[in-house]
Amino acid sequence: MERNTITELTNLLTSLESAKAEFEKWQAKHPTIVQDRLQWVRQGNREVDQYNSAEKAAHAAKEPGLGTLPSVVAARKRLDAAKQELREAQAAVADAEAAGTPLSNYIDALSNAETLISGLAAGAARQRKLELMESVFGTTNSDRLSRDAMNNIRFRPEVAKLEAFRYTKRLDGLDGAIGEAKLASTHASIADAAGRLKSLLSE
Repeated sequence: MERNTITELTNLLTSLESAKAEFEKWQAKHPTIVQDRLQWVRQGNREVDQYNSAEKAAHAAKEPGLGTLPSVVAARKRLDAAKQELREAQAAVADAEAAGTPLSNYIDALSNAETLISGLAAGAARQRKLELMESVFGTTNSDRLSRDAMNNIRFRPEVAKLEAFRYTKRLDGLDGAIGEAKLASTHASIADAAGRLKSLLSE
């Protein structure tokens, strides 16, 4: 038993001397390290909430000299790279999710088409009126024309038909709750409206 104890004491002293030698070699490059660490410890005792693990970890990471150790420098670089990779992966996931599914994109396309149909008809009617005003009266300024002159333009069949064109949206108010029958009927309705509008524009 005593021999074991002596062996343990010998190993202890050997380990202690090895640690001291390593420290003194390191201290030669960082001559104020002992004082710096002392200040760091005192600061932690004053400012760090010892019951807050995040604060304790943040303070521990600031121990003087840690940032000079190759192993710490390498590990922190790996961590920074991992964080950057995580940010890029999160951005990629967000982009992929924002792109939506083919179904959600189809519903969006239908909704946009419903809005566009009426806008195209209104725009075409305005353009046709301007062209007729220029052709008949030599101006596109409605303020220079009388009410009768404007009515003459407005009530012409090629203008009146466009202004009378209507499309009733089928997806409004559904909040995305759209079944297969509604998808099919909306698509057919848009296709029909587009065909009717093309015919009017061809007259």
